[in-house]
Amino acid sequence: MSVPPGPRYIASLVSQCVIPSAVTYLSLRVLCRILGVDFPSSGVVVVSALSKPLLFVIQHHLQPYIDGRAAKQLGAILPPMVEGTFATAGEKVVQCVKTGYPGDTFNVWMEEYGPTYQVPSLGHPMVCVFQLLFDITD
Repeated sequence: MSVPPGPRYIASLVSQCVIPSAVTYLSLRVLCRILGVDFPSSGVVVVSALSKPLLFVIQHHLQPYIDGRAAKQLGAILPPMVEGTFATAGEKVVQCVKTGYPGDTFNVWMEEYGPTYQVPSLGHPMVCVFQLLFDITD
């Protein structure tokens, strides 16, 4: 009998959150023992708890460079990134929701950046692709 996909997915999420903190905690404990330093347990717990958010911030800032290098190796060109941050992009969408249709923001970005562009989001950027209408009967 196999494990259903729901518990499997939750276990993968928990492991992504717990493993960096556990590795940091154990590494600090071993380092303190090897060096003979008396580091307070509360400090070890705080540093361990902050390891995942710190990794997220580091990855968020390094990911554009990693993606750019990978694209260059493949001879690809990355689509342009919408200027601003996740928060400013979200504000523009919310403003369009208040005044009309939320898709208007994406149309404005399409006119500015072309039919393919990236929108900043938490984690990896969201790639938006607009395909122009064409006749497939030819």
